[in-house]
Amino acid sequence: VPNSVAGTNTMAYVTHIKDDGTMYVYTGTISGAAGSKVLTFENPNGFSTLKVTTGKPVAAIGKTTYTSLQDAIDKAKSGETVKLLDDVTLSGGDGNTKGVITIANKDIILDGNRFTLKADGVVDKTSMINVQDTPTGKTVTIKNLKIDSNGEAKHGININGASVSVETVEIVDGTGYGIVCNSSTLS
Repeated sequence: VPNSVAGTNTMAYVTHIKDDGTMYVYTGTISGAAGSKVLTFENPNGFSTLKVTTGKPVAAIGKTTYTSLQDAIDKAKSGETVKLLDDVTLSGGDGNTKGVITIANKDIILDGNRFTLKADGVVDKTSMINVQDTPTGKTVTIKNLKIDSNGEAKHGININGASVSVETVEIVDGTGYGIVCNSSTLS
C-alpha cells in the first residue's frame, strides 16, 4: 500500500465498482512496516475495478455501501431504504431552494439509524434536506434522524411538491424553520 494511502492509518476502504455501476465498499486492515504495508480485505462480489481510499462508508442500500449520502440517495431505486451507517457532516449548498441533500422524483426511505446530519460550512439560506417532486401516490419517509443545522442551514427539511412522512426526527439550531412544506403533504 502506498504511504500516501497508508500513512498512520490502520484501516482503509476499498470501493469496488462493478461493470453495471453497482458499488460496494469494503473495510480493510493495513498492516506491516513502513515501505511494505499491506491492505487485507475480503471481496465476495467478484472482480472488476477497485479503488482504495481512507473514506469511511456513511450510508448503505442493502449490502451496498457508499462514502457519500447524496450518492446513495441518487442510486436508490423507488421503494428502497438508504440507511445511515455513521454521523454525516454536510457542507455546501446553493443558498436557494436546493438542499445540501436532495431527494427528487422518487419515493425512498431515509433511515437515519439514530445518527446525525450536521452542518459545517453550509451556504446561508440552504436547507439541510430538500425533498421535491415525489411520484403521484408515493411518499418519501425520513426517520430515526437528528438534523443539526449548527446555526448555518436555514431549514432542516424543505418540501416542495412532494409527499413526506417524518418519523422520530429531531431538528435543531436552524436559522429558519425545522420543516417547510410548500404544495406538499406532510405526515
